[in-house]
Amino acid sequence: MMDAEVFLNNIGVYNDSIFPMQIITLVVAIILTYLLFVRP
Repeated sequence: MMDAEVFLNNIGVYNDSIFPMQIITLVVAIILTYLLFVRP
């Protein structure tokens, strides 16, 4: 059975690896939303 420290470490590694993609996705979503309201 996996203990809590190993589990939380795995979650931390996942967050570190996915964080840059979250920023890129957020920026793209903001740009697309802006374009939708400016030129529908």
